[in-house]
Amino acid sequence: MLLLQAMPILFAVLLLAAHALRSGNLASVVITLLFPLLFAVRRPWAATILQLGLVLGSLEWVRAAFTLIQARREMGEPFLRLAGILGGVAAATAMCLYIFRGRRMRQHFRLGQTGSGSR
Repeated sequence: MLLLQAMPILFAVLLLAAHALRSGNLASVVITLLFPLLFAVRRPWAATILQLGLVLGSLEWVRAAFTLIQARREMGEPFLRLAGILGGVAAATAMCLYIFRGRRMRQHFRLGQTGSGSR
């Protein structure tokens, strides 16, 4: 069940890695592809790092959208479809943050639990 809930996050990570690969940034590709390994760490800090990665990923999509839209406008080419696609990808990446509010994800990462023995 956790894998099913994590699928949108994994897909967002793969898209970000492909984006980094397209720009030739191999260090970002490796770091991005290591993010899913944080699911093996059942601690709140791992969830925080995953969430931070999703926020930064969303911001990267917005940055890329603005950069590419500006280039297309300067060349006099259409840009609305590009804006819609990259805006949608940025929004979908950001919406992955909502998954961490689910009961199963909170239990997995021990989010919002008090006491040392609770699981």
